[in-house]
Amino acid sequence: MLGKGMTWTKYFLILALFTMVAFYEIGPGPISWYITAELFSQSARPVAMGLTSSWNWFHKFIVATFYQPLLHLVGPYVFLLFTGFLVVAVLYTYFRVPETTGCTFKEVAAEFRQADVMEGKSVSPCSPCQALCSWVTTTERSLSL
Repeated sequence: MLGKGMTWTKYFLILALFTMVAFYEIGPGPISWYITAELFSQSARPVAMGLTSSWNWFHKFIVATFYQPLLHLVGPYVFLLFTGFLVVAVLYTYFRVPETTGCTFKEVAAEFRQADVMEGKSVSPCSPCQALCSWVTTTERSLSL
């Protein structure tokens, strides 16, 4: 498929595959586990981990579903497309996800609420961070009976 005289492409494609896997592992792959572990208290963590795991596997299913059609469309360079998405995810994670190491749940929730205020957005009940924080609080109350 690659033809004669194109021996460098097979090495490039292997490098692209390794790059894609590496960016997944430092980007969106484990980040959901870290956020869930730090955002939820011990009482709500099992439910949150179940939802996170389902969401993560759903996206893996999407990647597996679209791989074959994209392979026919783009050819052997399909990994470059996935690598591009993963680079964007890594950059988003690095610049937009706050550091929560050593913070309590209340401090993390306050930091998420504060992020909207700092960007000049009004914190309203329909704000995603506000909705997430209120859902976490409600779940914690119901699980700590």
